[in-house]
Amino acid sequence: YTYNIYAGTSTVGAADSSNTVGTFVNLPAGDYAIEVIDNITGCTSIPVSDEVLEVPTSFTPDIDITLLGNQTSCDLNNPNGRLVAIIAAQGTG
Repeated sequence: YTYNIYAGTSTVGAADSSNTVGTFVNLPAGDYAIEVIDNITGCTSIPVSDEVLEVPTSFTPDIDITLLGNQTSCDLNNPNGRLVAIIAAQGTG
């Protein structure tokens, strides 16, 4: 899987960051949109938007994304994959 994160609430244009791990660290406060691409089928998830809030300068939360169920349908009206995102309370710093 490829995990793409975009600054703002839209996934239009190039991703601001991508990886195959599903963890994004040191994100500044703001709105973000995340999508996941199945590297085998080419299916892309429905984007999910969320806000990272401003935190004290000594704290940067880590975000871990875990696959709970494979996306086997490319039909965006009938998605069947499942992910969970966990924001670590301890973070780094």
